[in-house]
Amino acid sequence: MNYTATKTKKRIVLVLTIMLLFICLLCLRLGYIQIVKGEEYSKMAAAQQTRDELIVAKRGDIVDRNGEQLAISSSCYTLWARPAKVREAKSEAESKVKIQETSTSLSAILGMPEEEIKELLESDKTLIKVAKYLGRDKVDTIKAQKIPGIEFSEESKRSYPLGNFAAHVLGAVTDDNSGMAGIELKYNQYLSGVSGRWIKNTDVGGNDLSYGVDDYYAAEDGLTVVMTLDTVIQHYVEKAIKTTQQNTSADRVMCIVMDPKTGDVLAMGMTPDYDPNNPRVPLDEEEAAYLESLPQEEKVDYWNKMWRNPMISDTYEPGSTFKLLTTSIALEEE
Repeated sequence: MNYTATKTKKRIVLVLTIMLLFICLLCLRLGYIQIVKGEEYSKMAAAQQTRDELIVAKRGDIVDRNGEQLAISSSCYTLWARPAKVREAKSEAESKVKIQETSTSLSAILGMPEEEIKELLESDKTLIKVAKYLGRDKVDTIKAQKIPGIEFSEESKRSYPLGNFAAHVLGAVTDDNSGMAGIELKYNQYLSGVSGRWIKNTDVGGNDLSYGVDDYYAAEDGLTVVMTLDTVIQHYVEKAIKTTQQNTSADRVMCIVMDPKTGDVLAMGMTPDYDPNNPRVPLDEEEAAYLESLPQEEKVDYWNKMWRNPMISDTYEPGSTFKLLTTSIALEEE
């Protein structure tokens, strides 16, 4: 009996000793994490939990001297997906079914290939862009289906109501609404405005944390640029230069109309032109096909040549324009 009791006590002491050592190791590990690595892990946690969303400012309008809108910005939406949340399920089979159902549903609404959407939803990225420039009707249709992991952000899309009207004067913008030619480039800093930010703390699924920060800085919309251009005069100029090109088969026709009293440019046009709504595709079908056949480096050269305004960028001999100066001097001498 005594031998058995002693053996049991030894076992209890051994187990308690092992447990005590294990607890000591846990305390040391916990102290190492909280004290030695505490600051580093706190920064990592803050970086992972903080979302800094850009609030895009609305680009300012471009109008003629009478207030006619030549370039405007309209609201649109970008569809984002959180793949992990979309395919979240109890089993792998259920996850695949959810991806398939979501892909089929979005494909029918967006008009995108189903396989393309499915590939995006199978991505390992936390957040991925699915589609942009969506109208309110499509957004409402998708929201009505209450698909988990699908989010929308409001953005601004540049458009030119009159198409290729005064294209070389207005210029165009890139996909991120930054000016790349013409007035859009020259006054980009005034038109683009100041973007805002929305800083908040979220969990891995993108849900707001109750104890997190939520700072919203509103965007400042861009300014409106008022040009000296007159839409009516510009219309007659463009009609005239196109007729001239057809009658003479000229490679290029240019025209500038100015107010002799003030020097204001009332109209400026040239052929061939392009549509700023789709600035990388020539209006002529044959030229568009030719552009597609070019390598990327030559495409860039072609685009720059198509966008360039030679009436501003190129030099040319004044020629008969000096007769005006000579006549003015002669009249003053008399």
